[in-house]
Amino acid sequence: MTKDIRQKQSRALSWIVSLLNQHQISFLICGGLAAIGYGSNRKLHDIDLFVTSNHFNKVVSLGDEYISKPAQRYCEVTEGWDLEYVQFVYHGIKIEIGNPNGAKFFQSKK
Repeated sequence: MTKDIRQKQSRALSWIVSLLNQHQISFLICGGLAAIGYGSNRKLHDIDLFVTSNHFNKVVSLGDEYISKPAQRYCEVTEGWDLEYVQFVYHGIKIEIGNPNGAKFFQSKK
C-alpha cells in the first residue's frame, strides 16, 4: 500500500471520528480496521463503523455531501451480511456506517 493511500485513509478516519465526536455520537470500529487494530496485516479496503440505531439517520444527514451509496438495507450473502448502512466516499476513501438494528451476519459454512 502506498504512503498516499495510507494518508488518505488516515484523513478519512480523522474526518468521520471528528464528526461523530463533535455530535457526541458513539461508534464501534469493525471490519478491516478492527482486524488491523488486533494485529492483522490485511489490506484496508474501507473504513467500517457502527453507530447506535437512534443516531444512524443523523449520521446520514451529517455526511450527506459524501454519500456514494444511500442509506438502505443491503444483503450480500456471499460476503456474509445483511444490514442497513450508508457509504460515504471522503477524498477517495470509502467509509461505511452501519445501523445495528436488525443486522445479520452469516457463517460461510452455514
